[in-house]
Order: sequence, then structure tokens, then C-alpha cells
Amino acid sequence: MGRRDHGVAVLRSPLSRIRRLHLVRGGEGSWWHALVVVAAIAAVMVVSSMVFLSRIDREVVEEADTRLGTYAGRQARDVERLFSGAGADLRLAAHNPVLWPSLRTSPQALDPAERQAVETVIAYLGRRALVDEIGLIRADGAEVARYSGGQLAAAPSLSSDERTSNPAFLPAMGLADDQLHTTAPYVSPDSGRWVYGLATPIVANDRRLGILHLEIPVQALADELGRTAFASGAYSFLIAPNGVLLVHPQLAAFRATSGIRADPSRAPFPLASGGGSSSWRALVPVMLAKSNGVADFEQDGRSYHLIYSRIPRDGSVVGTAVPSDVLFAHSGQVRINLLLTLGPLLAVLLGVSAWFAIRLGTANHRLQVTGRATAQLASIVVAADDAILRTDLAGRIVTWNGGAERLYGFSEAQAKGRSLADLVAPRRRSELAEIYARVANDEGVARDDSIHMASDGRVIDVAVTFSPICDQPGAVTGCSVVVRDISERKRLEDELTHQALHDALTGLPNRALFLDRLGHVLETSRRTSEDSLRRTRHAVLFLDLDNFKVVNDSLGHRVGDELLRGIAGRLAAVIRPGDTAARLGGDEFTVLLENVSDARTARVTARRILTALEAPFRLDGHRVVVSVSIGIALSGGARDAGELLRQADLAMYAAKRNGKGRAELFNPVMHKRAWRRLELEAELRSAIELNQLEVHYQPIFDLHSGELHGVEALLRWQHPVRGWVPPAEFIPLAEQTGLIVPIGEFVLERACRQLARWRGTAAGRRLLVSVNVSPRQLQQPQLVARVEQILRVTGIAPRWLQLEITESWLQEDPACLAAVERLRALGFSVALDDFGTGYSSLASVASLPVDSLKIDRSFVSGHESQHNGALVSAAVAFGTAVELEITAEGIETPEQLAAVRDLGCRFGQGFLLARPLPAGEVSALLDAPNGGALDPRVLHPPVLAVTRPLATAAATAGSSTRGSSLN
Repeated sequence: MGRRDHGVAVLRSPLSRIRRLHLVRGGEGSWWHALVVVAAIAAVMVVSSMVFLSRIDREVVEEADTRLGTYAGRQARDVERLFSGAGADLRLAAHNPVLWPSLRTSPQALDPAERQAVETVIAYLGRRALVDEIGLIRADGAEVARYSGGQLAAAPSLSSDERTSNPAFLPAMGLADDQLHTTAPYVSPDSGRWVYGLATPIVANDRRLGILHLEIPVQALADELGRTAFASGAYSFLIAPNGVLLVHPQLAAFRATSGIRADPSRAPFPLASGGGSSSWRALVPVMLAKSNGVADFEQDGRSYHLIYSRIPRDGSVVGTAVPSDVLFAHSGQVRINLLLTLGPLLAVLLGVSAWFAIRLGTANHRLQVTGRATAQLASIVVAADDAILRTDLAGRIVTWNGGAERLYGFSEAQAKGRSLADLVAPRRRSELAEIYARVANDEGVARDDSIHMASDGRVIDVAVTFSPICDQPGAVTGCSVVVRDISERKRLEDELTHQALHDALTGLPNRALFLDRLGHVLETSRRTSEDSLRRTRHAVLFLDLDNFKVVNDSLGHRVGDELLRGIAGRLAAVIRPGDTAARLGGDEFTVLLENVSDARTARVTARRILTALEAPFRLDGHRVVVSVSIGIALSGGARDAGELLRQADLAMYAAKRNGKGRAELFNPVMHKRAWRRLELEAELRSAIELNQLEVHYQPIFDLHSGELHGVEALLRWQHPVRGWVPPAEFIPLAEQTGLIVPIGEFVLERACRQLARWRGTAAGRRLLVSVNVSPRQLQQPQLVARVEQILRVTGIAPRWLQLEITESWLQEDPACLAAVERLRALGFSVALDDFGTGYSSLASVASLPVDSLKIDRSFVSGHESQHNGALVSAAVAFGTAVELEITAEGIETPEQLAAVRDLGCRFGQGFLLARPLPAGEVSALLDAPNGGALDPRVLHPPVLAVTRPLATAAATAGSSTRGSSLN
């Protein structure tokens, strides 16, 4: 027998018994039997009433717990949604590439356009999320941007170091990409309120550039929990996983009980077990230990019924407490009414109708619950900002809410019966048909970004969600459509995309967009050539300003930026409408010429650009004239866009080498030269590590006595495959790449060690070793310390070493001059190498910290020239006057030897006297009986006649030195 039939059975049994008694015993004593029957019926009625009342009480409790559980669950979801929504927005914003440049530089180095882009992202996130503050913090702790109190913070107010003051910084910097860190509550230094901190790292190219950080006020949780009250006297509370009470209407009383000061903005939060009644304190550890539950407690003489659950995000406990007399008030009234109205005469009726009453009560309860849910859903739909509508499977609109009226401009009467396709842009209607086909097949929820049209013809970007509506058996009968306006989001995305693909200074396409367009036209040309005999060609012009650094250094970066904008404007004015001008960065620009017939068209465009840039620029009161070097590359030989751009770059460098202010067309020789340079650089780096470099020594002789005066240390490279690599080929490369610094240290150390061995011989004790010092070495701050270390290790005194320095660098670079003065103070002698090739006056040379001059070989080898002879004679006269030693380089013939000796040069070196020798051969020279002195037949050959031009030049120079400045 079912439970619902139990009451009927209980009543049916006494009635049958009455009938049996009456038939058996007749009327005698029947009243007593009737009384017994009535008493039995009354007892059954009381029992049934008690059972019924107990069931009503149980259902009231179950219904109350269900309602309370639904309310508490919504409270927990609201809190979780508050954090998860803010966290999702934070992680999405952290992947925005617009933020990366601001994290690689100091905030002061950002130009206005870059700062505006960063602040746009921060402000958009601030307006979207319910937070106190949003901050962008660099890896060194510097705050780049902050959105606080509804507005962006000014740059001067940004914090310079958040590493220790911000509890979210260090944990977030240790996270992987797309992970999120949530702090415990703390007092925000900016708003002065208790907040949660959320932070995520910003990662680019596997480097953590900084963090994006926001603060959610604890008060926001309280406001969220207290937004809608469950009933009179009811309240919600929030307990942190560590037992701290964060949200409670009597939070001040808990603080007072725990001895915490009353300032609510900065006062710490008390423990939940630190206040309240004893039953509340006993309940706190139970709530923290269980995931959810129902309990009762007493507070201030009043009984409360509560339900609680755990928030999955961090284990916090959220609960709702309701006074029991409020929650179960109608239960007591029902009990009293039933006891007063039920009597012995209604026992039979009660028994018969009990089953129907129970069924009716159950159905009514379900109907009430369904009605409340329907009413709540209807209120949500009516109040929603999104357009929410229902259609049949043919797409005809059945319902239409207020959000739809506001979005589309149609009233409910105008919209009902229309097809949803009428609201969709024509080019997107085919997508709608496919979606309705999936909905009809009950394939689940479908989402689509589409374009809709309002009643006034306005185009709207929307995000649409389609959900199938099913009847009781489960068949699909219609479709629920939710439409959200995303026009603002699309506008911001388009704006950010434009910023990501265009140069912020000039507005021209940047490198990424230029390469994309170039790759597209090359691919189109390749496909066209497969279908046609005619191959379409394109050209790339690579432009680099000549001496742009001079403008920045002399007039400032602001004027330099104005110049770049002016150049961008002139470029756009001279190219064809279908061509593309772009700025790659710095002072580099490119132009894409589509569909050119041959190189002549590209050259004509290059000449137009050169002509357009010849006119002076008027910038901030200054007249600025610039030139540009242009490299031209034609498609056809390049595999892709990157290679074509590299070819144009190589041609541009050829234009610079050939005099600047001109255009050069790429040819394969340029690529081979660049490849050769790249190979040579790599091999030179390996040569240092593999000990392929050697130091040879060229003797320097006294031209009067023939004695060996010293040697010059010269670097030689013995390549295992190429053989001896000429110094003229790899020394300039070492200068350009900076390899000259370790190479120079290697030569100096090797020369000092060799000099230490030579000083063991008689001739070696008088030997002076000259070592060339590169300007790149002189610019190194640690040069002097490194030289001192080499001297200590080798035991060589500085006076036995001579450092050879180039004239032009001493004149132009104060840092080089200061380094030479420090080295000379240590005891080194200094020689001015390649003297005569610079543009300095002899008067300015006299002020330099040098001890000797080395006349360049170009003047010695051209001694027949009257001009060169005069310069040599003047240099000798000048050196003698200021007590400088004079050495002639490059002596290769007896005539040159006789000429420089007759002009007064005391020392000389060259192939005629001795070639550069390995250290072992120099040692043998020192060990010779004559101590390495010159053969007299070399020093004094048969009678040589000094050529007339040199004699004339010497005479002229001798007479012109009297009383002249010799510039």
C-alpha cells in the first residue's frame, strides 16, 4: 500500500467495524458502541491530524530550506562571479600587445600616442569591472598607469616601486602566463579601503614584462550580498578560509569584542569565532570544515535558521541566516487553525479527503515554486539590457522584451510575427539559416557574432546566442535568442588593431602591416604567373636618412620627430595612390611599388623622392636639410617578403657606401658581399676562441745608425682554409662589430709576454714595442684597469711600450683623449699614427698628449709629389720644434729611404728594411752579433740622386716654415 493511501485505510477500518457491531447486537448498547466508534474515529482523526500536521511542518521546513538554499547559492555565485569576471577581464587585458612597449621602457620615455593606447586599455578595463583600482606595473616595480576612482592617475602620482608595498606583485611575477593570483584582504594605500588584490603576469617572448593588477573592495562583497534581503531580519555573512569574518551586519560589535579599534576603513577584520553567542561560536568551525549545510543558533535571545556553502574559488564560506519565527510563522498558524476546525464529526471526511489533500498540497507547492521561478525569470527578461526574444523554428518572432525595443527601435507590436532574418544584414543571412538548422536538430547552444540593422537603418555589431526550447516530451518547438550590442567593443578592437599595425608617430603602416601587404602582393603575383605567361613585378624601396642622429643630438628629439612626420607627408605625396609607404622604425622608411614594368619605373620614383626631400624643412624655427639613401629591390629573385626587404636594405647600404643621397639597385653581388661579411665575422669570432690569431713584429730602425730601435706588434690571421687573411679585410670588420676590444687586449698581452722574453738579451733590453690601440678600446671604461692587470701579470714596465693612436679620434672624442692622458700618466709613450691623413692643424696636434709622430705611408710612397714632399718636410720640422720623435712608415725603395732620411726622419720602417716577422725570427735577429742592426748596404746604397720634385718640395717647405702656422 502506498503512503498516500495510508490515511484512507486507517479511516476505512473503523467504519466497517461499526457496521459489523450494529448488525450483530442490534440497538441495545448501540450508543455505547457508537460512542466507542466515535471515540475511535476521534482518535483516528487526532492521530491523522498529528501526522498531517507533522507532514506540513516537515514540508514547510523543506520548502524554507529550499528557498533559503537557492538564495544562499545565488549569493555564493554572485561573489564567485564578481571575482571570476574581474579575473577573466584581467587575463584578457594582459594579452593585449599594446601594453608591451610601456613595460620595456620608463614611463617618461613613452610618447603621447603610446601612453594614450596604454591608458585606453586600462580605462576600458576599469569601467568594465567593479573595482577600486587597476594598475599596470613594470617588472622593476615602477607603476606605468593606474585607473582609480573613475579616472586615470596623472603620471607624477604613479608609484616608482611597487615591489614590496604591493602584496600581489612578487607572487604574480612568479606565475606562468595566463595564471591569476588573489591576495588576502589588505588596506589599499590609494583608496584607504579593505580590498582583495588580483594580479596576473604580462608575458611576451617568454619574458615577464610586469603585472596587471586590480583591487576589489571588500565592501563590494558586502554590497553584493546585501543587495536583496531574503526576509525581514535576515542577513548574509562571509567568512574567509582562515576564519576571519569579512562581511556581517554586526561586524563592528565583533571588532569591539575582539579588542580591535573602531575605524572601519583600516581596522583589521576579527575572527568569526571572536564574537557573537556561544552557539554561533560553536558553529563557526563546523562551517569552515564542511562544504555546505543547514544549522540553527541563538543570538541576542532570538533563534536563527541558517544555510551555508563554500565558494570554490578560495574556500570562503558564505551563508544566510533568517529568524526562525519569521521563516516558520505561517507553520504555527496552520497548526492552530486545523486543531480548532477539526472535530469528531469531520473524522470520516478527513479520512476520505486526506489523500486528496496531500495530492493537492503537493501539486500546489510545485505550482507555487514554478510560479515564483517563472515570475523571477520574467522579471529578469523584462529588466535585461540585452535583447531577449523567442522565435519559432521558422525564425518568426514570438516574444520581444524591452531590451530588444531599445536595441532595434521596434515596438513589441511591430516585432511580433516578423522574421528574425529581417533584422540581419543581407550578407549574413545565410549564417542564420545554418544556425536554425542546428537548433532544429537540437545540437545545443549556438553562438555567433553578426551584423544586425535597427529600424532607422543603423548597423549594429552584435553577439547572438541561440538556445533550443523543448516541450515536455523533449521535442524542439522554438528558439531562445539573446542579442548583445558589441559595437563599442568592436570599435575598440578596430582602434587597437589600427594602433598595432600603424606607426604612432607618422600614422604610416608599420613593419608588420608592410610585410603583410608585401607578402600578399607577392603571393597574388605568384598565383597570377602560374595562369599567365606574363609575370607581374613589384619593387621595394628602402629609405634611410643620412646623418639623422645629428638632428636629434643638435636640435632634440622633438624636432627629430617633426622631421620624421614631415618626411612621411612628402613620401605620401609623391608615390602613386595604389602604392604603400611605411615606417619601419627610427629613420627607416619603405615604399612598396606594385605592378612596375621594370627597374626604370622604380628608379624614377626614387628620383622623385630624392627631389621631394631636397627642399629644406622648417622645424621649430630651424631650417633643416636632409638627404636620404635609397635601396631598390625588384621581386622575382626573392623567395618571400622578408628576403625582398633584405635585398632592398643591402642596396641601401651600397648607396651609403657610394656617397649617400642617392639610390642603388640591388644585384646579387651585394648579397654575396654581405654573406661574405657575415661568414667572416663568424669565423673571426671562432678565430679568437681557436687561437688562430698570431702577432708578428715589424722592426723599426734608427735611419742614421742603423740600430734596431723597436718593433711594431701587428695582428695576423692564419685561417685553416683561406690561409693568411689580409688585415685590411678583417681589421675594419673587427672595429665595426666591437671584436677589436678583445683582439686588442690579446695583442697587448701577447706583445708584453714576448717583450719580457726579449729583455733577457742585450739587444732586447733597449727594445721598444709599439702596440696599436683602437678607438673602441679607448672608449671602454675598464681599459686602464685591464692594461694595469696585464702589466702586473707580465712584469713589464710601461716605459718599454708605445701605444699608437689615430689622430682623428683624439680630436673628435673627448673620452678617447681622457683615456690616453690616463695611460700616459702610467708611463706609456704615445705615438700619433697615420699622421697627415687627418684634418687637424699642427698647432692643435701640439696640444695632444703624444710623444712621437708616425708619418703615413701614403706620403712616403708618393715622395715624388712636390705636395707630399712638402708635407713630410713640414711634419719633420714641426716634430723637431716640439721635441717629438718622427717615424716614417712604408719605406719600400732605396729612393724613399734616402728621401726621408735627408728630410730629417730619425726612425723608419717598411718592407725595404724588414717585413713583419714572427716572434722567433725577431729573437734570432736580436741574438745576431750586430744586435739586429741594418746591413750598411741597405742603409747606405750606392749614390742615389734625390728626385727633383722632392728636392724642390723640401726647399719650398723649408722656406715656408719660417713664420707660418702650418695648418
